[in-house]
Amino acid sequence: MKIAIIGCPYTGLKNITRAINDLCINDLRILHTDNVERANNKGILCKGVFYNYEDISSSFIRYPYDLIPPHSKDYLIREETEFYKSLALLFDNVAINKLTSTWALRNRAYSLHNIGRLGGLTPIFNLVRSNGSNYDYIENVSAVKAIGNCYVADAIDGLSKDQRAFVNIEEESDGECAAIFPASKFTKKEAISYINSFRSAFIQTEVQFNVELRCYLIDNEFFIYERETIDRFDKSFAGYLLSDYELSLTTKNSISKIAEEYRLGYLCFDLILDLNGKENIIDFNPYGSFPPYEEYPEPSRKLAQLISNMSDYHDSQY
Repeated sequence: MKIAIIGCPYTGLKNITRAINDLCINDLRILHTDNVERANNKGILCKGVFYNYEDISSSFIRYPYDLIPPHSKDYLIREETEFYKSLALLFDNVAINKLTSTWALRNRAYSLHNIGRLGGLTPIFNLVRSNGSNYDYIENVSAVKAIGNCYVADAIDGLSKDQRAFVNIEEESDGECAAIFPASKFTKKEAISYINSFRSAFIQTEVQFNVELRCYLIDNEFFIYERETIDRFDKSFAGYLLSDYELSLTTKNSISKIAEEYRLGYLCFDLILDLNGKENIIDFNPYGSFPPYEEYPEPSRKLAQLISNMSDYHDSQY
């Protein structure tokens, strides 16, 4: 019997357990991080049963990667994050994705720079620090994004009135808050106002496009979906549509190389087709969310198979 540990503090990865059941993978026992009571030098206690580290054949812990360095103001949130990080580190040798790679590649500038280094096409970006005057490099219209993703605390009390105008503040029932700045299409004047408010920003040259795709590479197989058209620049809330689009060899090669170089068995990336049909990779996420399981179970099932087969990969691939 193979044993794997999976987890995500937000979703619990229910789609993976569903996929394992649907595929009738009967020789795999799944442990969930929510059920881990403690970890020590030799292994973990999960629902009253102790497992040695060498008993675990694979790991996929999708924890709050945005907070890998403890960017939370709140001590309890920081410690909870560190608990997930500790589990991910303890099982890094059997992980689908190498932890240090997911941390590094979640940085927008670093991931897109490396995709370009490996031959992929990305929009020009500027990682900006406020200088108070010279913004000649900013286009008349730009895509402005947060350098990171979200900020979490018990209360969002460190944002000025001007800063709050740019972010979405979401509050959970337990009082925990998150301030999220969504990808935005800004005029030059708006972009400068944002920079002056936050002192730094990630600015991409706007690319005119007709189609945005959400793409996955899982165990060397690509899955492509088109995002539904919605009346907002941030497409993170857009639904998925099945697509028969075939990625170019250039894009496939650059993504495959980055997966191999950084030891990623699972990753997703957002891609737009400009008006000339050229593929522009605009975002990269080693732990990107899955499409709805009911409609598109294929990525979840592919990952479930990889988790099941991971023990076979240690000797050959990893």
